[in-house]
Amino acid sequence: MGDTDILRANFTISDAAKHEIENLRRFWNENIPDPAGVLVVSWGFWHFNSGEKAENVLVTFYGQSQLPKVADGIQRVSGIDLVFFTLPEYLPKFEGEVIDHTPERSFFLRKP
Repeated sequence: MGDTDILRANFTISDAAKHEIENLRRFWNENIPDPAGVLVVSWGFWHFNSGEKAENVLVTFYGQSQLPKVADGIQRVSGIDLVFFTLPEYLPKFEGEVIDHTPERSFFLRKP
């Protein structure tokens, strides 16, 4: 992946989201054999059995074993190393937004 192929992160991350990312990292490391290597931020879609659909920001990790494959895509956002993994058509959804977290809403995008 060349640098020109990498979409630049165009968002920030709130303190509440940073705290929950660390909780997620601990949970990952306690339950997944491949320790968390780097945060991944993307746009996700869910299809429920009821037929409903939802979409929202998705936060997860690449394991340490995957780091060599994604190292060129790592960016620093709000003090956190991450891979911003999305398609160009979803880039405007993130533009100028803040990734935040509450127990009720989980991770979500909001205006600053």
